[in-house]
Amino acid sequence: MPDASPDTGKTLLKNGFIADGTGNPGFAGSLIIGNGRIESVIKGIWEESEEPFQSVTDCAGLVIAPGFIDMHSHMDWYLASDKDSRYKTPFIKQGITTMVAGNCGYSAAGLLKGSPHMGLLENNLFKSGFDNIHWNSLEEYYRVVGETGLNYNLVMLAGHGTARTSVCGYSPVPSAGESALIRSLLDGSMQQGAAGVSFGLQYEPGQYCTKEEIAQTARLVKDRNKLLTAHARAYSNISGDYPLIPFGRAHNLKAIDELLQAARETGVKLQISHLIFVGNATHRTCDAALKLIDKAIGEGLDVSFDTYGHHCGVSLINVFLPPWVKSKGAGVFSDKKEIAKIKLLMGVLFKLLGFDYSNIQVLDTRAEAVQQFNGMFLTEIAQKRGMTNFDNYIDLVMKTNSGAVVLMHNYTSGENLNALIRHKASMFMTDSWMEPGEWQNPGVFGSLPRILQRIREKKLLSMEEAVYKLSYACAKKIGLKGRGALLPGNAADIAVLDWDNVRFDIAGACKDGEPSGIKHVFVNGNHMVDDGQISERKKAGSVLRIS
Repeated sequence: MPDASPDTGKTLLKNGFIADGTGNPGFAGSLIIGNGRIESVIKGIWEESEEPFQSVTDCAGLVIAPGFIDMHSHMDWYLASDKDSRYKTPFIKQGITTMVAGNCGYSAAGLLKGSPHMGLLENNLFKSGFDNIHWNSLEEYYRVVGETGLNYNLVMLAGHGTARTSVCGYSPVPSAGESALIRSLLDGSMQQGAAGVSFGLQYEPGQYCTKEEIAQTARLVKDRNKLLTAHARAYSNISGDYPLIPFGRAHNLKAIDELLQAARETGVKLQISHLIFVGNATHRTCDAALKLIDKAIGEGLDVSFDTYGHHCGVSLINVFLPPWVKSKGAGVFSDKKEIAKIKLLMGVLFKLLGFDYSNIQVLDTRAEAVQQFNGMFLTEIAQKRGMTNFDNYIDLVMKTNSGAVVLMHNYTSGENLNALIRHKASMFMTDSWMEPGEWQNPGVFGSLPRILQRIREKKLLSMEEAVYKLSYACAKKIGLKGRGALLPGNAADIAVLDWDNVRFDIAGACKDGEPSGIKHVFVNGNHMVDDGQISERKKAGSVLRIS
């Protein structure tokens, strides 16, 4: 699909402070856009000229920066729909001009034609049954989103979970033939422009991946010189995905060990998705986790991670149930002995984690019978229903067929978040999508402005370093050329910021939100946000294939 048609005339961004995305010190200057690209960057005060401009934007007191790259998005599931623009527009107001989607093992394309498992694919966490899938390959998906129109640029990853589910559903052990077919689908997506492959090792079917399956996929990605991203098997010091060994190694550190070992064995470029530390007891493992990453980088491995600005994130209500429970299906909940085992496991798990039902907020039950509980914490719901916390939890899992979407809080501490933001290997992202219902993850509206606000208020990084992490660092990691830096000839993806006033104050689930300080956004030279107001008339984005 060719790049979207830019405005035909030239645009002048006048007398701002240029942070070009490279991390180098900024400077006072102006920038000229022509034919959708950066034509020139001029240092110093703008000297008035007779050259005609289609538009002039006065940037006095503002920072002119590259448009932000959202390193971890799930919006690919919604971009193919033309039902409602509200699902797409909040992100560009954050300054985002490019999204890297298809994360956590579930991409919207790259599936087996004629798959008998479409029900699983069409009702996963990230899609929520929003339209039917009427494409298979990544190339077919590109055509669909091209017809629908993009507000911003899109880079895709090939989801291992999508390919695997389309071939053999949630089968724990694919046959040799099925495994070969899964790898063929992933390789086909990479040949069609995917930036790499994503794993979701805490979700079905990624939970069932062996070390050999991970290594085989990593070698495939390495052969294509692309990126492997991974939602790790655990993000808490105790997890149902590992045996509980008293005084043993923290499970989240084991999960990082697993990913780093795959990188060591294959040399693949690795991005650890949303590095978090769930529960009070897990908070103290942050330093150890970062030391593991530092050690790997010191060995010459290309390892990085992404983080967001909030202490909460979206998952499914059954995320705390171990694989053996999920693999047995709904019948497990009618077995009293099994229920007793689950109750004991969750009780021990929560106590050791420093995490409990009061940290879990329902965004959308996706079930009419219990819709009235949307927006409430599990403890509130249990009290309202006159049930114990555990019985309420199991009942909601059953009534929603494990499909209720929850916002989990206590994902890390403020001190840890500061360390993650400062770390040389960190990049920033939203990890968000807009739910069809009312209640939303606050990251939909303000994850990146909230990070920038924190950086400024706590003096974690220089403004230029923050911009680098949001732009050129991401472009280099995913192999995206011609974007991410304000250089002549690069695509004119630009965010103009009121640096001293960039902020987003909402910390939990919300129905709406509006960041401040993002004044102007240009996508491929098109003025998409003008003084904070979005233009929905233009579909200026492009599909960006990574060769």
